[in-house]
Amino acid sequence: MFTKFKRNLQTVFLDPDIEGEFTKGKPLNIILSPSLYWVKKISLPVKYLREVKKLLPSIFEDVLPEGHYSYTAYKEDDEYFVFAYEDKKILDLLEKKGILFADVKGIYFAQAELSDIDEPLAFSDAKVLFKRDDIVIVTPKVWFSETQPLSLEEHHCHSKPLSLQQYGHIVDKGSLYKMGAMLVVLIVILFIETLITKQKANQIEEQTGKIFTKYHLQRTMMQNRAILEKYQSIYKKQVALRESIVAFLKMNLKKGQSITLVDFKNNVLNVTFKGVQETQLRYVLQSLKKKGFTYKSTPVKDGVSVEVML
Repeated sequence: MFTKFKRNLQTVFLDPDIEGEFTKGKPLNIILSPSLYWVKKISLPVKYLREVKKLLPSIFEDVLPEGHYSYTAYKEDDEYFVFAYEDKKILDLLEKKGILFADVKGIYFAQAELSDIDEPLAFSDAKVLFKRDDIVIVTPKVWFSETQPLSLEEHHCHSKPLSLQQYGHIVDKGSLYKMGAMLVVLIVILFIETLITKQKANQIEEQTGKIFTKYHLQRTMMQNRAILEKYQSIYKKQVALRESIVAFLKMNLKKGQSITLVDFKNNVLNVTFKGVQETQLRYVLQSLKKKGFTYKSTPVKDGVSVEVML
């Protein structure tokens, strides 16, 4: 599968003076003509490539015409090849040639891909590629008595592909400065809000500490929540117990009828009646049922015993 892909991947040379037809949907590797970028070979007392890339705008500032440029570089032996290029210019030329950007698999500098040429290579009727002082350049064909045609049919790109910014050229420097100023203002506002929030948080923490001390609370909220849940449970049971007892005490007992036992143990309220039939308790039991209480009534000698589970 990969062998077939490589055969179908065409490598083409891109220059404004070259006319060509390209099949849409067919993958392409693009080698940029030196006319589409600026290149320098320099020596710098820096160790890492990332340090060189920071210096690129200043390295090219005296030679570049007005425009929106991107920069890159690579190291070869102890020297650096540095590049400046206009993303929009390259993208516009691709569109002019009828090349869909989606079909482009990689874009490469002629400097990186064709640096081993040792004779003039003609890519049009009037121009050739030529290497001078290790720099690949475009020169008139008439300067040379003999040239060879540029052929890329067997060429396999080996350098690092170029990344084009499809929309970076839309924003000009003035807009960038304004956006930067707005960003600085936003950062200052967020910083001030952060300080205010932190100050309020410290005040709340201080007040919380005073409350904990005043009411002898535990040191952590988890401990205090556990205590709260414990007392809430006790409160619910006490309310349920009171409501149950009140329900029984509201009964209109007749002569000879009485409550002989009221006992609360293991969350069970036991009330024993003397001289009372079970049918006489139905209103009280219905009331307990409506309130969600679980109960059990048992006939005993001379009366009824009712157990209410709380």
